[in-house]
Amino acid sequence: MIVFLLCITPLYGYAQTTVNFDIDPSSIPVPDNTVINNTYSTLGVTFSCIGASCTGSNVFAESAPAYAVSDPNVISIFTYTPNITVAEGLIEARFNCPVRGQR
Repeated sequence: MIVFLLCITPLYGYAQTTVNFDIDPSSIPVPDNTVINNTYSTLGVTFSCIGASCTGSNVFAESAPAYAVSDPNVISIFTYTPNITVAEGLIEARFNCPVRGQR
C-alpha cells in the first residue's frame, strides 16, 4: 500500500489519498496482472516503469507474496513476480499536484 499524504491543492489546501493496488477508484477489485499505469489518475497519480527490463512503460498489480504487508496486490514491473531489483527497473509515480509526504 502507498499512502500519499498532504497533497497540496490550490482550492482545498491539503488532502490525503490512499492507493493500495487492491481496488480501483470506483471500488472495483483489481485483478492480478492488471496494467495500472493510469488506474489511479483520478486520484492524482500515474505510474510508469523506467529501466532495462521494462516492457514499454507498463506497471502491474501483482499478487502479493506471503511476506508482503499489503494483501492481495502489490505493484510490479513484471506480470510473473513482484520481486524487482534496481538493475531491472524502477517504478515512477507522477503526481498531478505537489506532495509533501508519503509512506
